[in-house]
Amino acid sequence: MLRDGGVAVYENRRKSGPLGPFVEGYRSRLLSVGYTPGTVEGILKVLGQLGRWMQTEGLEPAELNEAHVERFLTARRGEGHPKVPGMRSFVALLEYLRDEHVIRLSLCSHRRRWRSWSPATGSG
Repeated sequence: MLRDGGVAVYENRRKSGPLGPFVEGYRSRLLSVGYTPGTVEGILKVLGQLGRWMQTEGLEPAELNEAHVERFLTARRGEGHPKVPGMRSFVALLEYLRDEHVIRLSLCSHRRRWRSWSPATGSG
């Protein structure tokens, strides 16, 4: 792992499974809306976990939706992982993939909440 501006840059994006090609763009998006480098690093770690899970499930990025994320979170909890984020943590990723025309996503109920907690708004 190399460091670029305090944020981890993954040498091998394949570690993120089928989401690997989107790591750097998503990283840039998060930084641009005010996330700190340390927070971005943690978010990208979870993105990698999701991507590897997608690979084992045979899912392509275009197939990702809220129901799949919920299944991923349930699987992580079932495996006994001590720190499993909530669905709200994935709203920015789903929006990014939608904005990049990777997935078709209708606005979800979590979206408004993410926007209100976004670092760029200074609230939450």
